[in-house]
Amino acid sequence: MPIRILYNKLLWLSLILTLLALNTYAQDPYFDHYTEDEELPSNQVFSIVLDENNILYMATDRGMVRFDGYTFKTLTLRDGLEDNCILRINKDTLNNRLWLTSIKNTCNYIEDGEIFTAPFNESLKEQDSHEHYVQQIFISPDNQLFINFNYPGIFKVDKQNLLVPYTPHHNQANGANICLFKTETGYYWDQLRNPEIDPDGISSSSLDGDKIYLSTTLLDKTDHHRKELVIIAKDEFIFSYHQRLFHFKNDTLYKSIALEKKILSLYFDKSTGDIWIGLDGNGAYRYENKDITAKPKKYLGGKCITTILRDHEGNYWFSSQDDGVFRINNLDIPVYRFNSVSPEDNRITAMISAGSDLFFGTYNGKLYKLRKDHNKQEKYSISQIKIPQNTGVIRRISLTPKGTLLIFSDQLTEINLDGDLIGFKEFNTYLYDFLVLEKDTWLFSFSPGITQYKNR
Repeated sequence: MPIRILYNKLLWLSLILTLLALNTYAQDPYFDHYTEDEELPSNQVFSIVLDENNILYMATDRGMVRFDGYTFKTLTLRDGLEDNCILRINKDTLNNRLWLTSIKNTCNYIEDGEIFTAPFNESLKEQDSHEHYVQQIFISPDNQLFINFNYPGIFKVDKQNLLVPYTPHHNQANGANICLFKTETGYYWDQLRNPEIDPDGISSSSLDGDKIYLSTTLLDKTDHHRKELVIIAKDEFIFSYHQRLFHFKNDTLYKSIALEKKILSLYFDKSTGDIWIGLDGNGAYRYENKDITAKPKKYLGGKCITTILRDHEGNYWFSSQDDGVFRINNLDIPVYRFNSVSPEDNRITAMISAGSDLFFGTYNGKLYKLRKDHNKQEKYSISQIKIPQNTGVIRRISLTPKGTLLIFSDQLTEINLDGDLIGFKEFNTYLYDFLVLEKDTWLFSFSPGITQYKNR
């Protein structure tokens, strides 16, 4: 088989498998696995962040790892860290800094590749690190720094670099236990009190100016009420609290779900519109089209996924609590998705490659042409081909020796690759397949048997 033909066949086979996988559970694709046996100082990786220079930083219990795309470098006490066990990395886009907090409640920041000790470090260390650890470091538009922990309360850093309680959100109504405070640079949260333990509890929210009050319950008793937040668009974000996931739109609770495991990380992929979550002992879930109530695709089952992100080259990175770091270079690419909610509209029943295009037919008798834009990575253009006759379900599409397409449905329709109608023929029973014997001589298969046709 010529190399070019083999390459085209493999290319289209890959595309077809991608389309078939769109609404199914994902199998783990090929990935690079980095552990302490290779580049990492430890298999315990708690956080990953990509800075403005596309440098990856990974927080481990044995130092901070810097990856420039080629080599891994571990930063420790010798390089200026206050503690080697780094739990969290908070990205400060206002000052182009990365804030690093440790298991001992120490804090460093990285700016222009250099490590500095946070000016409020001594005040932060006074917090009881055996019970409490930093959840979020938030920078407000006026460059005010706020810190919260995994217990109720929020602190701000004053002019003397001391952590002082900050309580303007505590006049809430209806017994809310979370306040989400909106600013021009994003959201930060204040846990007002510990929630009740009620697996059947109903979550609700209320709006008070620039504050959103959330009332919710936990699924089980825990000392570590982990919270995460990602912004999707203006006035739209996803918030997680222990085992619950909340989707807010226009400052209102839009959707919420309860999961079987604690949520460790959130990520919104702007390029695909998908929501990712990392779970404690249950891998990574991917919710397509921002729909957290849909059936997710699952990856890396059984792993504790602490961070998920996509880098500037399109690679997906997953850090885990005990199994190092996974890099997946190629996930299934969403080539085309139907917008209709009708199951019949969403069924792709037949596909074939022809030339540089892919043709596919649907349950409702519609025919589409799909073409990859080679100038834009992962971009596909789609157009519908109008079939003059009512074809019914398109059960098969075949390519003839002369380069036209035969569409098998309630009738046989022949078109060229531009979608122009050549002819059609109605049959009294379903047509399944064809075979060319010689020029203008065909064998067609039906449920009763096989019939020969000449000159169509």
